Amino acid sequence: MTEPRWCKSMVLSAVERLPLKCKGTVKVTCKIVRVCACILGVVASAVAGQEQQLKPLPIEEALKIRSFLPRVPISLSPDGQWLAYGIQEAAKFAALDDIRYSTLTQTGAPNALVGGDIWIANTHTGQSRNLTNREGTNWAPAWSPDGRHLAFVSDRGGKPQLWLWEKSSDKMRRASDDVINPGLPFERPYEWTRDSKHIVIRLLPEGMNLEGLLDLVYGPRQLPDSQSKMSQLRVNVQKSEVIPIGAPQPQITANLDKSDQLLLSDVAVIDIQKAETIRIARQLRLIWLSVSPDSSHVGMMSYSGQVAGDKQQLLWELSLASLATRQFGVAARNLSSGNRRILWSPDSNRLAYETVGNDHKHQISFLSPIDSGKARTLTLPSDFETSDSFGIGATPWLWDGTGQTLYMINGNALWKIGSATGEVKRVAEIPSHTFLDLIAVRDNLRLWVPFGDGAAIVLTREDRTLQEGFYRVDLTTGESTKILEEPQTVSIGLKDMEVSEDRKMLTYLAEGVQHPKDIWILEPDVGTSRQVTITNTVLRNYELGSSRLVRWKSIDGQDLQGAILLPAGYKEGEHYPLIVYVYGGSLLSTTLNKWNGDNGVLNMQLLATRGYAVLFPDAPLGVGEPIGDLTNTVLPGVAKAIDLGIADPERVGIIGQSYGGYSALALVEHSKQFKAAVSISGIVNLFSSYEKPGFGVGIGWVENGQGRMGGSMWQYRDRFIENSPLFYLDRVQTPILLIHGDADQTVPVSESRMAFQSLRRLGKEVTLAEYQGEGHAPARWTYRNQVDFCNRVIAWFDKYLKGDSPRQGSSLPLSRNSE
Repeated sequence: MTEPRWCKSMVLSAVERLPLKCKGTVKVTCKIVRVCACILGVVASAVAGQEQQLKPLPIEEALKIRSFLPRVPISLSPDGQWLAYGIQEAAKFAALDDIRYSTLTQTGAPNALVGGDIWIANTHTGQSRNLTNREGTNWAPAWSPDGRHLAFVSDRGGKPQLWLWEKSSDKMRRASDDVINPGLPFERPYEWTRDSKHIVIRLLPEGMNLEGLLDLVYGPRQLPDSQSKMSQLRVNVQKSEVIPIGAPQPQITANLDKSDQLLLSDVAVIDIQKAETIRIARQLRLIWLSVSPDSSHVGMMSYSGQVAGDKQQLLWELSLASLATRQFGVAARNLSSGNRRILWSPDSNRLAYETVGNDHKHQISFLSPIDSGKARTLTLPSDFETSDSFGIGATPWLWDGTGQTLYMINGNALWKIGSATGEVKRVAEIPSHTFLDLIAVRDNLRLWVPFGDGAAIVLTREDRTLQEGFYRVDLTTGESTKILEEPQTVSIGLKDMEVSEDRKMLTYLAEGVQHPKDIWILEPDVGTSRQVTITNTVLRNYELGSSRLVRWKSIDGQDLQGAILLPAGYKEGEHYPLIVYVYGGSLLSTTLNKWNGDNGVLNMQLLATRGYAVLFPDAPLGVGEPIGDLTNTVLPGVAKAIDLGIADPERVGIIGQSYGGYSALALVEHSKQFKAAVSISGIVNLFSSYEKPGFGVGIGWVENGQGRMGGSMWQYRDRFIENSPLFYLDRVQTPILLIHGDADQTVPVSESRMAFQSLRRLGKEVTLAEYQGEGHAPARWTYRNQVDFCNRVIAWFDKYLKGDSPRQGSSLPLSRNSE
């Protein structure tokens, strides 16, 4: 009999409610646990199967689904017994009445983490416990190296501060009265030293409070008294100097978007026993800090500016500080690609970091020895680039045990680079597999080689089935052996993986199409994995949609694929209404084995349990013709779903958010296939990008970023027109629902207003739902508006794809500007 992977937690659910200090008195042998778990697991499975019904997943249930805090690391205790992690339940987001709190709340918590709690779970029994118990917003847990304390950040005292939970006493206390700068990124703004007595941390600059930091970005807070406002001069002046033709271009320009000021920080050392704070670096726009393995130095990467004429090319500087002498100095300036994690060598004598040269070739620099300030730079081959497909959290490179060789992923191969020789050598490839990520040991510096036999464990994806798992790769011969491969998606990066102190166990986050993320454990010597946490038992009551991979050729013959989320209770041969979820430039086929409900309101199981199929197409885009590329790639995928007998050709809709909203508008202009469309927070006019400076949908975005124009509107006037949906709205024959938050700082609400007024002028069927005080992502909207959003989208598709009239009570009362 096979043991259900979740059954241990079922057996010990009673133990979960015991006080932690009583847990040690519960004597349950592993063998008894497994036997009892198997028996109860089989019974529970049978009962769950009987209770599971083919019924719509209620919107309220979907929005209450617990999720792991985004970009917040999990942490495994040194003894391998306890996992600490962040969980977010139905978040109580506030409407953005004041735009100054669009990134950070008034208490200094990142808006994306509001309502976060710190949980711990036992790796053997699965028992779990909410440590912070919904008091404030809590994030960034990390065990001390000695396992006695768990540190985390919380605004429970009205401002973001470092807190400590003592395991032995089960008590919490503030580690310091100083205020943390939660800024961005917010993964973990601190690191322990190896003696467990000190924490190196990012604080607000001395003498500055949170409102002072926000003043740097948004200006002084407006006074409520209108007369006081009238008595003050209120003017914003921006200046651009004329550069004579032929004069050298300035290397660095200021960032007109002041959001980088949110990074402004001092770096300090907190003595957790004395509750004393010593600041060792000041006024840095800090993005990374990293303590050396011997805790002698801290490396810091901070933002310094932008390359003139290229708003997308950011520049950084690397600084070093001695934790013994408090001596601080800048080691390297004007670095590109500084958003990469800096990496100490295991012996603490070198620091590795990645840059991009003036010729756009990728380089790796080694600062060695650290007290000389001289860096040695290796230029990688022209076609070599470390993997960045999975964002900052992914692990671009790791040292071997000696600190002489770096391992990294390039394309579908594992490579190594000699730090002394500069030799770049291919180590291994796995046929029909893509290397997704390297796995680090607990110091986050070295490659995980669990058995001491020169073989590493790596995360991979099978190219045909898109199943993900783990392979053992011999670093000398390149031979590989599969350990585990399942229809799952494993979260990428150091934040979502942790290796035990003895290097025999890996904890990681994984999800599937019918279950959200949970923590699993891999023991490579056994070759099996087991589930530790069960965060959402309510989903067992509903029959959810399953997924299928489909393949097609683009109009120009390119091989493409996509994932189809089949309706719950799908019957082969029956034709269903199809919704196309589109986002140009993305390979959405990877949602095949992914729970796509982390966004709550965009949980496509809400549609699948209501009888819809959902297509997630790959839509690769080139430069200069994104709309042409969208029609070339997506429309054949829709035709394939129809040819397979899954989709009813007369009942096809489309939905997209942000650049996906742009993509949806573009496609309905160039195809009569779609009978209903929903565009959320989408851009309609590429020329508008010149109105918005700096980050987001601005000049850099449209010229050399996601907008893909390849240059300015003066260079490519026709290209800007051809790829702005605004100029082809007269072709639209599809009813369109436009949805936008009026406090959106990424894509201004004026974009949807422009689309609405234009479509109305043209006599087209269009509705604009404008949500007051809401930002760019509906996942962060207030609960009431999220419920209305879901009901509105479902009713729109029901009306045009099922012929249903909106049901009484199917939606909350409309907001003032909804229609």
